Amino acid sequence: MSERFNLFWAALLMLPLTVCGQPDSLWSRTYGGDQDDMLKAMIQTDDGFVLIGETHSFGADDIWLLKIDAEGDSLWSRTYGGEYYESPVDAIQTVDGGYAILAYFWSLVDKNCCLIKTDEDGEEEWSRIFGGLEDDLPKSLLQTDDGGFILTGFTSTYIEERGFVDKGWLIKTDSTGNQEWMKNTEDWDYPYRGRQYFVPTDIIQVDTAFVMAGNVSYFERDTVFFQDVGLAKTDRRGELISFNRLSFLDSNEEQMRFIFQTSDSSYAVGGHYENQPWFNIAYENGLFWGIIFLRGHGDNRVGLYDAIEEENSAFIGVGGGSNGIVLMEIKENYANCWERNYGRTENYLTPYSIKMIENGEYLVAGTTNLIGAGGYDFWLLRLGLGFQDKVEMSRAIGEFKGLMAYPNPFNSSTRIAFYLPQSGFVNFTIYNSVGQKIQGFSGTYQQGENNIVFNVKNIPSGVYFARIESNQFSKTQRLYLVK
Repeated sequence: MSERFNLFWAALLMLPLTVCGQPDSLWSRTYGGDQDDMLKAMIQTDDGFVLIGETHSFGADDIWLLKIDAEGDSLWSRTYGGEYYESPVDAIQTVDGGYAILAYFWSLVDKNCCLIKTDEDGEEEWSRIFGGLEDDLPKSLLQTDDGGFILTGFTSTYIEERGFVDKGWLIKTDSTGNQEWMKNTEDWDYPYRGRQYFVPTDIIQVDTAFVMAGNVSYFERDTVFFQDVGLAKTDRRGELISFNRLSFLDSNEEQMRFIFQTSDSSYAVGGHYENQPWFNIAYENGLFWGIIFLRGHGDNRVGLYDAIEEENSAFIGVGGGSNGIVLMEIKENYANCWERNYGRTENYLTPYSIKMIENGEYLVAGTTNLIGAGGYDFWLLRLGLGFQDKVEMSRAIGEFKGLMAYPNPFNSSTRIAFYLPQSGFVNFTIYNSVGQKIQGFSGTYQQGENNIVFNVKNIPSGVYFARIESNQFSKTQRLYLVK
């Protein structure tokens, strides 16, 4: 195994740099060989970090576990796999100090998921394969309070006249990986009409319940296809307690990446929409903050991959794509960013994880082909952000121009929020599912956030559409009335 230590001080002076309270780069390292080595996750331990990814340099399409100390020096390295293709999607440290890895397992015949358990030195203790005759693909992993594990994922199924549909599932195992139960999310009793296909992309345990963030596809009237993001809460047997679709935009391109519980017991969620990262704070019964779009990047596809909470109800998010990484601080309806483009459009540098270490410093982990031994390599960037020197953040009024309904679904009234980059005249109309006008409003509204309350009297349950039109933009939001 080769390891390179890269100091960027001279190189950074020649790279494009956007500065607004810019963090300081302390050091950067890459790990890999002459083939592609792609990082997928990072675990913070008491004495350093564990990097997890797939390697083509040190095995034939195998899983690679690399333990490093706080300064990035490697302590040990392990690979797992056989003659087929294995690639990790998630990994955690277990209560006994070992590690659990959730991975794809692709044979010549089918695609299944694999759960691997190791001791604290990375030595494999056991492994289990889950799946059937169709393609079963994993998404996230959690160790439960009884010492067992919850796996989330989906089965890709072909449905006539609809094509391939991803059907989500949860698998509960005991502490040695033996399956205890499985739940298909399409069988849940959703508070919406039509068939729902929810794929949990991340999961946490809250008391005795599981809370999941994910992507949901659904069909209205069996013909109209939509895709949103959503939050689901189940009991410890996987039975649905509550579900909320965060259907914040008129698009099929919302993607959920992560969820974690915050210090005030709400949920931080984030992902990407079209070319922009987005972030939100949600409660179990709906949205709390408005959707925050963090920075537009034109044609460069950018996602928000991870975030952590800092003090004073603020968050640090990390995203990136083909044109570099993006670091941003997020507060309610506010955003500030520090952006470094380490490469050009022909290079690839994607961060997948950010961890807080010590003395206001952070460690970002990802994959790069800009530096390293060749092909793609694991990549670490250590940052000192110097928060005491940050400038006051400016409100991100122009970043989001759409609609936000809360609560949604609703049973008597809902508050519809919209943002205007500039003051102007607005037409606001509510339609039913067949295009008939139900209510209408118009008037001049101020720059920034505005609110309209939609009260329902003598209106039946169903799907409705709120449309806002101005000389600046137009946007439609789906509403779900459940009486």
